[in-house]
Amino acid sequence: MAAAEVRAFIGDMQRRHGFLPEELKKMFARLKANEQVIRLMDAPADPNKKVYWKEYRKKLLKPANILRGVDFMKAHVAALKRAEESFGVPSEIITAILGVETRYGAYLGNFHIAEALATLAFFYPRRGAEFRQELESFLLYVREQGADLLSFRGSFAGAFGMLQFLPSNARRFAVDFDGNGRQDSFSPVDSIGSIGKFLKHYGWRREHGIAYPVTVSGNMTPIIQNSQENGYKPTFSQAELAVVGVHIKGETAAGERYLPVDLENRYDTEYRAGTDNFYALTRYNKSFKYAAAVLDLSRAIRGRLK
Repeated sequence: MAAAEVRAFIGDMQRRHGFLPEELKKMFARLKANEQVIRLMDAPADPNKKVYWKEYRKKLLKPANILRGVDFMKAHVAALKRAEESFGVPSEIITAILGVETRYGAYLGNFHIAEALATLAFFYPRRGAEFRQELESFLLYVREQGADLLSFRGSFAGAFGMLQFLPSNARRFAVDFDGNGRQDSFSPVDSIGSIGKFLKHYGWRREHGIAYPVTVSGNMTPIIQNSQENGYKPTFSQAELAVVGVHIKGETAAGERYLPVDLENRYDTEYRAGTDNFYALTRYNKSFKYAAAVLDLSRAIRGRLK
């Protein structure tokens, strides 16, 4: 590890959080810079391999993923119901997020989280400050949970558990939903409660829809640019959308505001009108495709549930 930066980090962790320097020195001595982590962070997008919406959706809505979601809901009826009552988030939405993130815990990632975060904190200058904060959060999270930090595995960017929270989000939103006295990000029940808490924090509203199909007769470019400038937050009324030729199909809930959602395909674009709840899904992953796939997977799971 980069000696000067690591020493400064250790000193900071001692002053602000009471960590013992010798213990942190031993930890860093066991870690090395992971070149694969850097390569994956810097991997350029291949313009010839652009993933369009229909392809993205098809990959996540495979029959096996839908059926596993049905099985997950049946196995965790009580916890999902309690989360829905506590946070207002439907059981199938929580289930679908777990299906998209880790296939209900089947694919958790195989990178050592401590090593990945240390690599990005000290050998990735472009986002080093950000990842030093995540490394700090990870060390605090592990200490709070009484866990072995070298046992955590996950993504190359430091996300871990069934719900793939980064450490900062784990400390903010992870909950002990099964009541065993500790929060376990690899526990299905704790993950269910944690997702509910996360979405509620970001504005999930029990009485609102998520996204509606629309018909479009006008030019969508200006309204999409306006939405982008406003951080993709739902700001339009149904009447305001109608003025620019966007008409929502189906019955909506009172008081909803909307954002235009564009899902690009190879030869066309599918449009929807997203609500505050759709926006909350994009806080989990800042992608319209991601949020739309969670919604569509949730509907497919609910449709197969008997």
